[in-house]
Amino acid sequence: MGVSLPGGGGKGGRKGLNVNVNLVPFIDLLSALISFLIMTAVWNQTNLIEVEQGVNPNPPESDKPPDPDDKPPIGIEIQKDGILIGRTLPERVQIPLVAKGATSAATGNPALDEKFCTEALQGQCYDYPKLEELIVEKRKEKPDEEMIIIMTDDGVWYQEMIRTMDLTRKLGYPKTLLSGTPE
Repeated sequence: MGVSLPGGGGKGGRKGLNVNVNLVPFIDLLSALISFLIMTAVWNQTNLIEVEQGVNPNPPESDKPPDPDDKPPIGIEIQKDGILIGRTLPERVQIPLVAKGATSAATGNPALDEKFCTEALQGQCYDYPKLEELIVEKRKEKPDEEMIIIMTDDGVWYQEMIRTMDLTRKLGYPKTLLSGTPE
């Protein structure tokens, strides 16, 4: 498809179609877009936390009754004044806060170094060694269990939930359900 213009030069009375396209702005745009793509791809990988939704939208239809020996998963409730752990409400055990540098009830070692104590707790720490001991003890009841539920009260710092998740992953619980506290 060609265009013929009056008074043109070149072969056969046609005007030459020498067009210079400036590619520099296009290359600048592509390099900026690629750099943003690379930066966001890196950050997307580091911010991944695998958790599961607690409600099954499509429960399996089964005619058989639930097994009475089937125990519910371990629940860990992080409160402002300590941690509750147990499978059911009546069997939950309270782990109170301990003072910075105080000995843990579980190990006899300092519960947590000062750098791990949340500022909002005003000189107190959660006793993670005791929590670890109780999780290991509960694990003996159901050794093949993969799921654990972590609940947090309002006002509990996010880092405490993450520390608890790290502890449960370390102890072999790959599935973590996050929940609000029961009312």
